[in-house]
Amino acid sequence: MALASAGTTWNGYEESRTMKPDATRYFVCPHCHGDLTLQAEDRGEVMDGRLDCGCGRSYPVVRGVPRFVEGEAYTDTFGRQWTRWARTQHDSLNGLGIFQRRFESYTGRPVEALAGKVVVDAGCGPGGFIDVIERQARVVIGFDLSVAIDACYDLHGHVPSVYLAQADIFRPPVRPGVADLLYTFGVVQHTPEPERAFRALVPLVKAGGEIALWVYRRHFFQPVLWLRRFTAGMPEPRASRFIEWYVPRACAVSGAVGRVPVVGHYLRRIVPVADYRSLYQMTEEQYREWALMDTHDGLITRYTYPQRWRDIQRWTAGLEGLQRTLPREIAAVARVPATTGHAHAS
Repeated sequence: MALASAGTTWNGYEESRTMKPDATRYFVCPHCHGDLTLQAEDRGEVMDGRLDCGCGRSYPVVRGVPRFVEGEAYTDTFGRQWTRWARTQHDSLNGLGIFQRRFESYTGRPVEALAGKVVVDAGCGPGGFIDVIERQARVVIGFDLSVAIDACYDLHGHVPSVYLAQADIFRPPVRPGVADLLYTFGVVQHTPEPERAFRALVPLVKAGGEIALWVYRRHFFQPVLWLRRFTAGMPEPRASRFIEWYVPRACAVSGAVGRVPVVGHYLRRIVPVADYRSLYQMTEEQYREWALMDTHDGLITRYTYPQRWRDIQRWTAGLEGLQRTLPREIAAVARVPATTGHAHAS
């Protein structure tokens, strides 16, 4: 389903407008899981068309992306965020390598281990993690409820192995049992029901395959949650004006308290702002962009439900080999029992 402009190159790939004819091997009706049939005038180059299911439902293909939902629902804040900062966190564009390190930390494996694998990115946003794995995995399937999927399409839709869709995490349009690895990083805690969102993803993983997640950690002292009482779901243009006003001032306070001898590192935690100056080596412009983007993420999203490790243990009941891949964060990998699951579409 993913197409791109012909005759240009991006990130080492020659772009093509050839539609992936096998997309329906991976996408199914999110309601009945039935097979889909493409309806389009030109079956060779499809930017706009329709996917029909035998149950009577139809789904449009708009601007190269199958649309299994009618709107963004509660993810509209993410759509605004990732439209503005679509390229900020792409390793291949910023040279920082942060997303690759995060991926390898969250999954406990190098990206090279994905060779020959079918990988699903649930809640892919503009594709920061897809940017890391698209050269390694055999197939990458990404979906997102927000219009960030359009930014992801613009950046990654041309890659022959990448399949993208706009869809609801509670009704994923991915064929059951297709994934060797499914990951969802920083996503389910922003849904109305994080546990139900996670459980909706497990059937997409093949028997013996793995599911990985990272969510915000819940602890007693979280000033960002206090401020969210006033900012969560803030509409535009008010949200952007607030973030532009708030972040530079909060970073200044964070920097000042961070210089306090001995305890400065801990005092900075009381300031609800994404200040990465003590974590990453960036340019001043990158620090600013990441602070604006991730503070927007923390304060403006409609839902944010941090979790404890015992919550993840409950979510993964019935799975095997649960591993906490980062001791101070809520990052985990678990395996679908080899005796369950669905046939793998390879």
